Amino acid sequence: MNPRLLRPTLVAVAFLFACPAQATPRLSSIVGQNCNLCHLNPTGGGLRSLYASQYLLPTRFAMASRSEEEKPPVNPQIGDDVTVGADLRVFHLAEEDREAGGNFVTMQGSLYVAFQLDPKFSLYLHEELGQGNALAYEIFGLGYVLPWNGYLKAGKFVPSFGWKVPDHRAFTRREFVFLPPFPPHSDTGLELGLSPGPFTLEASITNGEFRSPRDTDRDFAYTARGSFRVTDWVGGLNAVAGASYHQRGEKRDGLWAGGPFASTTWKRLTWLGEFDWSHAEIPPAGEAPRSNSTSVTLSQELSLRVIRGFDAVVSHDFFDPTKNRRTGSVERWGAGLDALPFPFLGIQAMVYLFHPDDGPEIADRFGYADDRLQSAVQIHVLY
Repeated sequence: MNPRLLRPTLVAVAFLFACPAQATPRLSSIVGQNCNLCHLNPTGGGLRSLYASQYLLPTRFAMASRSEEEKPPVNPQIGDDVTVGADLRVFHLAEEDREAGGNFVTMQGSLYVAFQLDPKFSLYLHEELGQGNALAYEIFGLGYVLPWNGYLKAGKFVPSFGWKVPDHRAFTRREFVFLPPFPPHSDTGLELGLSPGPFTLEASITNGEFRSPRDTDRDFAYTARGSFRVTDWVGGLNAVAGASYHQRGEKRDGLWAGGPFASTTWKRLTWLGEFDWSHAEIPPAGEAPRSNSTSVTLSQELSLRVIRGFDAVVSHDFFDPTKNRRTGSVERWGAGLDALPFPFLGIQAMVYLFHPDDGPEIADRFGYADDRLQSAVQIHVLY
């Protein structure tokens, strides 16, 4: 390792026991419930429910606690039928030996509005003002009209696949099917979801064109995600195990992707993991012959809750863009702190070590072929 990388890495490890409280899948694992407990979008992310914003965050997760009997100081509802919300994530990213290695980045700037049309139907709008904003907005109609607390969704949305972790730079988000670049792209189509007991299933059919407002061919994309959850099991263990699948295009000119994901929470420890593979058939271009590409992607994190709203976290990511051609891979190791001092404010500090296995694909894609250290400080304002 480059000696200049050693000291910051040791500092990050030393601070480990000094905080990740607002990562949505992690909170879902801790409380042992599905994403729709805390979000109006049943597949998670976006506008938070009144239960999450007015009860769960201030009474259970934020450092500045509020008792259950106290009246919430803020109500995100406009009347009885309209709810609003927002997310702002500002990062400072610093990376050694790069001219553009120190930047403030508006990673996320999201506005949400939900119109309750009647007790079972709503209209949801998510406007994205951060990076990749033109491809990330969502607008859909949602109706809870199916058995087993099931729903139908129609419009433009991010298909349900794996964990919706808030770290846009996690490899399962940054390097996988719905990217690049981040945040995840939305697509237009239909989705249904069912939640019979401990099982959850979501399936969608969409255009398959994440970079265009309209489809450019006659092929559809199909995405499915299923999971099984156990709550308060042996020793108070919460656990989730599931898998995702995505396909678009035909056999000779398409893409297939999928993989398992899981989480466990036991006392103060929470682990989240996702492993994905993708296989793309690449048609001939000019004199180049037909080829294919298989990639594998892994993201996982382990967090320790030191005190309420103050956790320590370590993470690991792995990405091989061309597993079948052995043209290099890259790992990312992370360590840092994540605090929720108030229900509306999250602060995170992380140090990442990128370790590439030298190869032409990695050097071209990431712009470097040696170990590299990156620090990321995030301020998250949520409403």
